[in-house]
Amino acid sequence: MNQRWICFETIRENRFDNQAGCTIIMPEANRSYYTDMEYGLNYFHYITQELPEACKRLLNLNPDPEKTYIAGLSMGGYGALKCGLTYPERYRKVVSLSGVTDIQARLHDPHMPATMVKEMKAVFGERLQVKADQDIYALSAKLLAQGVPLRISSVAVVTGIPSWK
Repeated sequence: MNQRWICFETIRENRFDNQAGCTIIMPEANRSYYTDMEYGLNYFHYITQELPEACKRLLNLNPDPEKTYIAGLSMGGYGALKCGLTYPERYRKVVSLSGVTDIQARLHDPHMPATMVKEMKAVFGERLQVKADQDIYALSAKLLAQGVPLRISSVAVVTGIPSWK
């Protein structure tokens, strides 16, 4: 079995999972923005439906929301927020590290390289339209309207360098 496929070396070497008594799952979602792609695979379904079920069945993981966290960096931060705001009952905490929060602005950034525009069209369609279930702000507003309490903490680090450079 390929151990590098199961976990990245830095986590394996640090034994974080053993010290903290937790299991770390790091799924691959390619450049999908954790979305059921317009022209591609259904990554959101994979992350929110198939993967949790497989982890429960194969790894005997407890799906207790009080013991379940989701986190991501950059595009993964957007994915973590999207998963957590779509299914808040499944997670104790959601962590987004430098996550894309305004996907609409990201899609219409005039400085985005042509190759990235092509990738974004595969995810969001030719017209680069974000659906309500893909919009972090719309998902947040929906939960707040339903009376679901949201606690958002934010730390901003500004480098002035777009992430795709």
